Amino acid sequence: MLVSVSSTKLLFMQEKISQENSGQVGADRDTSSLAPVALSQSSVMQQGSRLFLSLVVFSNVWVSGAIASLVLFVQITLDLPLDWRPGAFIFAAALIPYNLDRVIDTVVQKIPDRQAQNYFRQSGPPLILAAASLTVGILLYQANSDVRMASLVG
Repeated sequence: MLVSVSSTKLLFMQEKISQENSGQVGADRDTSSLAPVALSQSSVMQQGSRLFLSLVVFSNVWVSGAIASLVLFVQITLDLPLDWRPGAFIFAAALIPYNLDRVIDTVVQKIPDRQAQNYFRQSGPPLILAAASLTVGILLYQANSDVRMASLVG
């Protein structure tokens, strides 16, 4: 439904622009006809911000990405060969406790932000937890025994 609503609004905006370019709309046109365009742009921005919040902020991808970027920093600083696997491992491993904590918090206590509370009661966070756990398991299985022991034992 989001796509159909957005495409309808886009077509409406394109029609307005084509009318202006073809001269059908004069200089003395009524500016109240521009209100639906502004309204549609603000609703698109609201939908975009909600999508950004749910995909990046609430899912803790932002925090996990920041933590994983430290791996790249260390690899460059210590002049180590660049390898994507440690960064992916840290990224997935960071997703697990952050999301698990938020999911448990929605059951135990109410989060003041209603939008965040609703997000963590959906099926998305358990899927993120499952995917992150699977990624950590696969990367640990592929790692050498020293890395595996250091990761599991701590």
